[in-house]
Amino acid sequence: MSDIEQLSAHPKSWNENELFERILVRYLHVLEDMGGKIPTYSVTSFEDEDIHEVIETINIHMSKHGRQLRLTPGDPWVIQIIREPVNQWPRASFPFVMYSLALLTTLYAGEKWISSGTPEGGWFVDNTTIDALIGYTVPIFSSLIIASFAQKFVAAKYGVNVPHLVPLPGPVFIWWPFGLFGFASLPRSDTRLWPNRSALGHTALSAPLVLVICGLIFTICGIQLTPDYVTLISAPLALELPLFLNIGGLSYLGVDELVLKTSWAHPFTRAGSTLMFLGWISLLPIPTFPGGRILISRMGMYEARSGSSQTMLLMVIVLFGFLFGAFSGWNIWMPVVLICAINLLIHGSDPTLPLILDDSKELGDKEHRKISLTLFLAFMFVLPAQIPFESVDDWQLGAFVNIIYLFALVIFVYIFFTRLL
Repeated sequence: MSDIEQLSAHPKSWNENELFERILVRYLHVLEDMGGKIPTYSVTSFEDEDIHEVIETINIHMSKHGRQLRLTPGDPWVIQIIREPVNQWPRASFPFVMYSLALLTTLYAGEKWISSGTPEGGWFVDNTTIDALIGYTVPIFSSLIIASFAQKFVAAKYGVNVPHLVPLPGPVFIWWPFGLFGFASLPRSDTRLWPNRSALGHTALSAPLVLVICGLIFTICGIQLTPDYVTLISAPLALELPLFLNIGGLSYLGVDELVLKTSWAHPFTRAGSTLMFLGWISLLPIPTFPGGRILISRMGMYEARSGSSQTMLLMVIVLFGFLFGAFSGWNIWMPVVLICAINLLIHGSDPTLPLILDDSKELGDKEHRKISLTLFLAFMFVLPAQIPFESVDDWQLGAFVNIIYLFALVIFVYIFFTRLL
């Protein structure tokens, strides 16, 4: 027994801050313990080491303690050791309730869309409710589920666990016929810990992009499946297609045929238009929207939250409202502009959300170009009309007037992207 070497023990036990400091000195030069409720240190990296890569390595170790390092640029660098979020996830019953309510609202919305007229025997079966379920509700729900899994897959590649998306059921009024206000996640994506801006940007872009692509596919299929003649029993709620489909439809079908087909469009067309509209809105660079997180991933937290950026965004919202006629009366754009303005005023200057551990690590040139190009194409392809839908009482519609309006919006979006994004 006397030959067994005894282990030396420290005469004084470490507190939590001392333990964290002992961990940090393995990877960094710790210059000063800056104190505070949140453990904060000024540090520098070892020679010939990239501090961004070092932070990622430390965070892998710190995750065992339920902590993560947040890096703040400076000379020297400043790091904070923050707790990983806990008790954020809702009960399993919450998504079930939201999907159940959304099922009812979208089913009712689908019936309202197709109530003005259906072909003999129905679109799928001789029952309006089942027609609405198959042609409208199922495409929307399936696309949302695909987008949710796509977002989780992209986030998992960066080591982030995000919740599934849930639909936000909305009222089915004449100015908002979709049955959905949008989609969200709980806990909010802004409150998850994002390792860097690349993870934030790619994840935020994934779900809206899936919705836009699914919407394009369903709309094109729906136009192809729409018959030339349908007996109408009331004034239909006609669609005004987004830019890409409007121009393509005019060149392929002609003005009169396109106007008629969008007046009694197949339910797939209406479901696709809903997906494209919601996807396009979510890409707007507004705080709490996916587009707001994409803006931060491209510009950085402090530049995106600066007073100049927020002032420009507010001016863009006002101009956006005038271009889309949001201030001319209560229409579909009024709640959109109000929500955007409220989110911008409340969250626009908040530099704490979303939670990015290494905001100073910029996007690479290739990533920057890829996200910018994808975002621009998504904006342009599904750029909505000034009036995405309207009750058709006059069949002599000015389709070319809408095309001129859409080209004016193209110029606006181009200026917006080149000056802000």
